[in-house]
Amino acid sequence: MKTINVIKKILKFIMLFLAAIWGIGCGVLFPAVILSTGDSLVSADIAESPYIIVWLLTSVIGYVIPAVLVMCRLCKIATCLSLCGFIGTLVVYSGFADLYKYTQESNGPTELYMPCIFITIIIIAITVLENIGVIKAMLDEKREKENAPAPSIFGSDNDK
Repeated sequence: MKTINVIKKILKFIMLFLAAIWGIGCGVLFPAVILSTGDSLVSADIAESPYIIVWLLTSVIGYVIPAVLVMCRLCKIATCLSLCGFIGTLVVYSGFADLYKYTQESNGPTELYMPCIFITIIIIAITVLENIGVIKAMLDEKREKENAPAPSIFGSDNDK
């Protein structure tokens, strides 16, 4: 049990580190700067794209808030929000792939939002480790039901 606690602490540290860099730094600050500066920093079609807003919302709802929830031991809610963030990241990826389809040398800022997928994986791993006792109890109960004797078609000796 001590090794599980150590693994959970290491995963939480890694999750916080990734959430600070890619969730807050790249996921909140970069889209906020792009939205505030407009087309002076990037081209107008990208600056006015709705994918910048989706990127910002995905980072906050899908990665920053779940990191806080994991630290508050609300892992199941954090996992649901993080999975929503994963879906949002895929939407942002497809949107930027569309915007950059005519650019040969780039496919968008994928290195800024794609590492957030690792945050989702880590949150799922933490959730599994936090609920390992419940999972084990459910598996034991299922195993007991599978190994239970089958009912007899002839009735039991207790029916007399």
